[in-house]
Amino acid sequence: MQNIEFKNFDLENGVEPMPGREGQIWHKVITDTLDHEAKTGQRTRILKIKKGFQTFGQHNHPYWEELLIFQGTLYDGEPADGETKLTAPAYAGRAPGHMHEPARTGEVCCMIEFNYYDDPSSS
Repeated sequence: MQNIEFKNFDLENGVEPMPGREGQIWHKVITDTLDHEAKTGQRTRILKIKKGFQTFGQHNHPYWEELLIFQGTLYDGEPADGETKLTAPAYAGRAPGHMHEPARTGEVCCMIEFNYYDDPSSS
């Protein structure tokens, strides 16, 4: 990863529809060396999630996932099972393989997402 010094960050330009989630989630990739085949690298991106977006069912990821909500609200879990309302600022850190609940938004929600594989040289 290259050094990126502090600077003002433009959340309007360079934001693209997230593949597979067009019209629901937009993202701005800051860094991305994530290699799913080699299970190496990391990705940092800003996510902007549309009001009313909803995922269904539990799911997991083969890499670490850290999320920091910096604007808006996210509901974690199923409404019937008692969901948790998370209002910015809120954070989640999930290990590879961790099953997590579905989520939905009641308003536009913006977060920064960090995804990374363990560094095999540090074991």
